Amino acid sequence: MNDFIPTNDLDRALIAVQRSRAAVPDLYRQLAEGELCLLMPYQAELENEAILLENGMEFPFIRLSDEEGDLVPIFSSCERAEEGTARGKVPPHTYLIGSMPARQVMEILGKTNLRAIINKSCSTPQFIIPPDLMRDIASGEMLEPLPEGATETTALNLLDPAEYPTDLIQPVFEFCRQHRQYRAAWVFDSPAGRERVAATGGRAYQLLFLMDPRDRFVHHDLSMVIAAAVATGDDVAHGQVDETDPVYIAKIFSVAEPFYLAADFAQPKAR
Repeated sequence: MNDFIPTNDLDRALIAVQRSRAAVPDLYRQLAEGELCLLMPYQAELENEAILLENGMEFPFIRLSDEEGDLVPIFSSCERAEEGTARGKVPPHTYLIGSMPARQVMEILGKTNLRAIINKSCSTPQFIIPPDLMRDIASGEMLEPLPEGATETTALNLLDPAEYPTDLIQPVFEFCRQHRQYRAAWVFDSPAGRERVAATGGRAYQLLFLMDPRDRFVHHDLSMVIAAAVATGDDVAHGQVDETDPVYIAKIFSVAEPFYLAADFAQPKAR
């Protein structure tokens, strides 16, 4: 095997997500594009044959196990599959490598309710994909923005900066910085969310964003970043401040310090 394997778009998305969860929207899109490679038990008569998957046939792909149960290894390319098996010291003629359209892989694995691990033992980062995420990617639901909801009023409590959920707001900060539409962002304690986390012992947070102009496609990407960054057991809601109401915006600034503020944003003055 050639030691050098050029990185493709999915490889680059995995590398970006390792650096920051702010890159998860591109990773999810790449998991729905092109082809993915999977491992099957070796059969000499199938080594050079195309394998047709049909409804009702036995699940043909290799499963691995970790402390959380079974998962299926998938790869961003056949070269990565070869790299992963070589680095994992898999003996020759143990597996066959096959490729399928990525969205079909997401659909099949999502329906099995098994997790997938992409690029296991490769020089690129690896990433575990839960079955519900694969189902949403396959259906397109994960990648389509929802219509804007109705305006709601909710009680919020101030948070001491020492209590900020750093693992959540850091990728959110990085995403906002990459998109000029975001002018400011705040995090609050959410009394309304406490009931939802009572059984888990987690924390409930509310994120507020000032976005001008609004862009539901960009904001949907941010919702994917938030979902990927929420700690287990926590509850995080998010909403947008009315960008046309400078009085209300000024009031928020007067009581709470944003964790993100665009460098060129001029805060409205309180009246």
